[in-house]
Amino acid sequence: MNPIKLTVLSTGSGRCALTGRECDGVTIAFDGEPPCFLSWKALRQLMSMRAGQPPKQSPATTATK
Repeated sequence: MNPIKLTVLSTGSGRCALTGRECDGVTIAFDGEPPCFLSWKALRQLMSMRAGQPPKQSPATTATK
């Protein structure tokens, strides 16, 4: 499992960035990305998708041929 860095900014109601529906959820910001509002369900889905991805390599550590 890969570490995921995120900041929870607030909870409440709003329009989900993933589904576009009004719902209860959380405003979060992943490391280096702008904040977005997600429903609780969308947050769980996004976290499981991100946890399954290999870690991103920085350009300095990427091997070039």
